Amino acid sequence: MIIKSKKTLYLLAILVVAFSCKTKQQLIPGKAAEDKSVIEHIEKLKSNEPYFRTANVSKMSIDLDLNGRTMSVAASCRMIKDSALHISVMPALGIELFKLEAYSDSMHVFDKFNRRIYSVDYKYLADKFGVELNYASVEALITNRFFIAGDENPDSKQLTLKTEGADIILNYTGSIMKQNTRSNSDNRIIAQYIGSEKSKYELNATYAAFEPAGNIIFPKKINLTISGSRHLFRSSFSISRLNFDENVQLLPLGRERYVKVSIDQLLKK
Repeated sequence: MIIKSKKTLYLLAILVVAFSCKTKQQLIPGKAAEDKSVIEHIEKLKSNEPYFRTANVSKMSIDLDLNGRTMSVAASCRMIKDSALHISVMPALGIELFKLEAYSDSMHVFDKFNRRIYSVDYKYLADKFGVELNYASVEALITNRFFIAGDENPDSKQLTLKTEGADIILNYTGSIMKQNTRSNSDNRIIAQYIGSEKSKYELNATYAAFEPAGNIIFPKKINLTISGSRHLFRSSFSISRLNFDENVQLLPLGRERYVKVSIDQLLKK
């Protein structure tokens, strides 16, 4: 029973990380004076965010907590920007037991031990959790880049700024999503809050330990918390080895070799 619970936790962790909530975003003008400060702030955030073509996190650890069930696992992540990302989870002896493949139209979670595959598109997740999602939002969230969840062209009248000490908070309120983006005095994003007007699900992300990886400054500590509907999931990522813009190859698993299982069965566990 314990082994089964751990396997379920691994699978849920991969899925939650994936759909935690860029396409190129443009602001629709509102009031000129307010627009200027908002637009200038967003430009500063974008000028200080990580810019890369590929990313290879060859070594990291993940601490997981799902409704009080905790564990730590080793993992790795490879990404081709604006295209796809693969996350491998290796609970024991460096052997890949679980894998996530995320693409622009869908995500696939592989349970290699039981030869099962859970596939889902972003529309299903939006309908299920009331959260507007796409691949670009997922990618931006886990790489510390600016985005507005569920809105590629936000109206600047939906965006406001406020300061708290040395931090600046950009607030967005849309018809479906609401979001707060906190940045520090270096104009680096240090926290994100994303909520849905349709459901009780909320996501909080924090970024810390900003260090150079080559010519790119990147947070080596990323924490994600998702809460709602009697569920609480926390994950803490500690990156030990990271390289940008090297030759990254993403090798997809053969889906035909796995038994397709409904994602609903996984989410009910």
